[in-house]
Formats: sequence, C-alpha cells, structure tokens
Amino acid sequence: MAATHPANLKLMNRAWFSNTISETDQKGGTKSAITLLSLVACDARFENIKPIEVPTLLRSVLQEHGPAIREYVEMWKFDATSDAGIATAVEELSWVNTMIYGVGGHLPRSQKFRADFLLVHLLTSSLLLPSLLANISQVSSRRAFLLTYFTASLASYVGRGRPALDLRVFYNRTEHLLHLGPSSSRAPGAFPIPSSDSTQTANAWLPLIQNALVSPNTHLCKLHRALAHYSCLYGKHRKGWANGEGAEDPVGLGELDGTLFLRVAMLTQNRLGWKRGGDPEQHWDFDGFFEPDEPVQNDVNVPRPASSTLLSLAQSFHLFAHTATYVYLISLAPLLVSTFDVFYHTSRWLLLGYQTLLSSRT
Repeated sequence: MAATHPANLKLMNRAWFSNTISETDQKGGTKSAITLLSLVACDARFENIKPIEVPTLLRSVLQEHGPAIREYVEMWKFDATSDAGIATAVEELSWVNTMIYGVGGHLPRSQKFRADFLLVHLLTSSLLLPSLLANISQVSSRRAFLLTYFTASLASYVGRGRPALDLRVFYNRTEHLLHLGPSSSRAPGAFPIPSSDSTQTANAWLPLIQNALVSPNTHLCKLHRALAHYSCLYGKHRKGWANGEGAEDPVGLGELDGTLFLRVAMLTQNRLGWKRGGDPEQHWDFDGFFEPDEPVQNDVNVPRPASSTLLSLAQSFHLFAHTATYVYLISLAPLLVSTFDVFYHTSRWLLLGYQTLLSSRT
C-alpha cells in the first residue's frame, strides 16, 4: 500500500501547510470529527454520487466536492499542541473510519453486509496514526497531517457513494452478534455470574481472533487486529457519550457505544465466512454504494465466478496504490512503505497477544 501518487497540493488547502499557525487555528473549530461525519452523511450536496474509478477517486471527489469537504474539516476541534489532544484526535478518527466502513456497510433493507475493500483499508490505516504522529514534532506539521487525513477519510466516504449511517437501525439489527451462544457446562463459582450479560459468551473476541489466525485472508487478519485494539482502548464508552449537534436525530449518535468494534468485526466475519467453522471462502466487495439499498428475495452471499474474482484481483492492485493514504502522507511515503511492511508481518503475532490478553480477562 505504498503512496505512489504524484503530490498534488491543489487538492488541499495550502494554508494548512504553513510553518506558522495562529493560536486559534492550533485548536481548530468547534465540533468533533464524529459529529462532522454525521453532518456529511446528511448533507444534500453529497447525494446521488456517481461511480468513480478507484485510481482517480480522491482526485475526482476533491475536485468536485473539495470546498464542501474542507468546510467540514475546518470545523474540526482538536488540539495539535499536546499529546492528550493528539490522542483524542486519533480516537475520533478511529471511530469515524470504523463507522464509515462498518455502519456504512450495513444494509438493513437488503439484510446484508457489504465489506467494501477500499473502506476497510481506510479503517486499518487509522491504526498507524499514533506511530506516525509520534515522529512528527512540529505542531504545524501535526495539524496538517490530521487535517489532510480527515479530508481523505471524508472524501473516501463520499467517493464510495456516501452509504447511509443509521446507528439506531445498526444497533438494533446487530444486537444478536454480541452473544455467540451458550457456553459449555459451568462449574459452580465460575465467572461471570449467571445473571451477567456475558454468561452466554464470556468474550466474543476469542472466536474471531482464533478464526483470523487460520484464515488465508490477510486483510481480515489486519481488520480484526485494528478492531480488537480499538475495543480494548475505547470499548468502555456507553451510549450517549458522542451526542452530536444538529445531526444527532437522523444519524442517531446517541446510540454509539464501545460495542461498535465487535459488531463490525462480527459482520465482516459473517460476510467472509468462518474458516474454522467450515464456511467456504467469500470475497471482499468492490462495487461501492451507488445503488439504493432495496429488499431482495433469497439474497445470499455466494462465491464470485472466476472471471469476477480475477477482476477483483486486478482492482486490488489499484486499491493498494490509490487508497486514502496518499493525500495526507505527501512527505511521508518512505516511512509509510516500511511501516506497512512491519504492519503486515506482525499482525498474526499481535493477534496471538490479544488472544492471550482477552483470555486472561474472562
């Protein structure tokens, strides 16, 4: 996933790349990134997006909708001057990209989940933010990095068809995913207590990680690594913590809680198949969200024909080069290449660590 695009600062606000920024600009606007995503999801200016070729997606979206997207990005309130402010900004972006991929991929009318291959890389890329920001010491560069990354996230969301974000429906339809079924016979005194919500499945992450460790789908492995990490960091958030301003009613930000990451992991696993359970291997989705979500009869996810699979592989090559990484990493391409190499080769090792950690908590 190297950044191979030519640099094009015309797509960004040049003022973001100034070495000196005012004290007001250092802390940005007035709204969280999560609230701003909900506003973009309701903005009529982004309706009826036409399909865009992946190699030119970000360029095309920013050329047509750049001013509107930058308008939202510049409303983002974050503090680039402190480590605590950076940590908060990274957390917000992690939630944003998980919502774009997971909530956006949930299609309630057709009762299916669309695991978009471009948007899943948007989600996994956010796991690199702490490592990259730790190596940027200048406040103005940190600020430019975060603004351009957020721009790329919103542009990718719009460019893939701006799938609807309805958190009320999402949480209602995915509640069953939090419990995999009754546990085996329990000895007296075993934890958790019988009245606990966790009695059915003490830790639902364990079967997900066990499946990822034996799955040939390396992208699934990276996704579960990112989502399990976010669940450990942010999973204690309860409903109501992310109430937005203005857009809360149509989007339902009041429903957002720390179970989001497990729900998205389960939806993805069900879509791609449980290899340990004998499911046939399924494929990621490449079609975007340009058609309305309509109910269909006998809708099942079936393996793609060979010709479609070959086409998907060809598209994958472009996705590696043309995902949301290029815009915001104008000066960090060498670091990105080396970091992604380490990112891939350590995923399964870290998942083993997560499995041990989660086992110790149950």
